[in-house]
Amino acid sequence: MSKQEMRKELAALSFTEKVKILEKLRDRSEVLAASGLRGKVGNPHRQQMSLGEEHVVPLLEDSRAMAPTDPTEARRTEFLRQGTGGTLQINDDFIREWEAKYDNIEPDEGEYQRLVAVVAREVNLRGTISQGTFVAIWKWKKAIRRLDLVRMDEYETLYANAFRRAAQEPPHRRLAVLIGPNTKLPGVGAPTGSTVLHFMDPGMPIIDVRTVEVLFTAGLISTKSRDLNHYEEYRHAISEIERRCPRWSIRQIDRALFAYHKIVMQKKQNKECPVSY
Repeated sequence: MSKQEMRKELAALSFTEKVKILEKLRDRSEVLAASGLRGKVGNPHRQQMSLGEEHVVPLLEDSRAMAPTDPTEARRTEFLRQGTGGTLQINDDFIREWEAKYDNIEPDEGEYQRLVAVVAREVNLRGTISQGTFVAIWKWKKAIRRLDLVRMDEYETLYANAFRRAAQEPPHRRLAVLIGPNTKLPGVGAPTGSTVLHFMDPGMPIIDVRTVEVLFTAGLISTKSRDLNHYEEYRHAISEIERRCPRWSIRQIDRALFAYHKIVMQKKQNKECPVSY
């Protein structure tokens, strides 16, 4: 197989399959290093090839059928192909450490739990949320300054009905009901729309500037964009963390990401870009 053919094969693999290949290459490299075989290779260029093409091609043969089947997977594949990513690991240890620090910086958990209970009751009775609860969620999200863009006089006919329709859709189609090209609710964007959806179904993650930046730094998403086109990639990344760390809920994962950003990343950003007066 030529190098060009190998590159095409690699580009066609899913994000998950590429990670598996990288892990296998790492394992083989460690075995060769431990056995001393590297030192016996005479040609330095051939040594590099022995840990590259010779090892990748057999792995490609095992993975050819795993081409990406959706745009989200294709974006992840391209993201990995470009070599973007970080060393931050979002695992049990990370969540355990940073989730516990959330309450020190955001004293909003009591209101969060209250709203979860209120929304559950309202959805159970009406299939949607009341205007008062909608405003309370906006305040919890600290998006109250954007509330003037919402047509509150049309809440029942426009917003309440849209939330009702979204609740009846599968997860991957819910946000589009609220902010899709032909259905966008005035004043509602991906962050605020996903917040409402989260309270209606806590299994739906909130896409937030802080959590997005942490996942991007960790190499788990390909962009910092927070819009409808990138929500599914973000949702899948959070779901994958939940799958790998099943003891933690979506809310706890969100708390950990938020706390890490505010305590570590924001402090670093402030040092690098100090505010001048």
